[in-house]
Amino acid sequence: MTVIVRMQDSFARVSRVPWLVVLFFITLGAWSGAGVFAMPPNAATGQATVTALPTTEIAFQDRLRRLEEELRCLVCQNQSLADSHAELAADLRREVENLARLGKTDEEIVVFLKARYGDFVTYRPPLKGITAPLWFGPLLFFVIAAAGLLVYTRSRRTLTAPLSLSPEDADRARSLLGLNERRSS
Repeated sequence: MTVIVRMQDSFARVSRVPWLVVLFFITLGAWSGAGVFAMPPNAATGQATVTALPTTEIAFQDRLRRLEEELRCLVCQNQSLADSHAELAADLRREVENLARLGKTDEEIVVFLKARYGDFVTYRPPLKGITAPLWFGPLLFFVIAAAGLLVYTRSRRTLTAPLSLSPEDADRARSLLGLNERRSS
């Protein structure tokens, strides 16, 4: 009996090891397939090189990212320009980058895009007559919903108000239910 137990224990230990090895190689393959270990080779030496962006380029990319997050994708409408994968969003990102490289300020870029696509391109449209529904629409819907709820609750209150019977109707109901006979007896 002890032999069988030892065989089962050794089988359990052996069967766990291949799964760990398989899991290790699957993880390694996923990382290498995702390019975690890959570096582009240098054409001249055949060695991998890492190039760092200048700080001005990093600052420029940060500026573009902030600007693209303030602008709305015209296709998705619920995503920023930076987060959208639509083709028009990619075109607009390239347009923003070209304008920024030409030396335009953030305000000039936004004004250009507003002139071309309207106020809807920004997440914070200005308060004008045409954008008033964007600003006051939610408040209007809330007021309408509150008024509807008030009317509904008042109408339910009048529907559920207790009805009073006239004395004749009460006597008739008692007689139909046989309550008069019990009282008199």
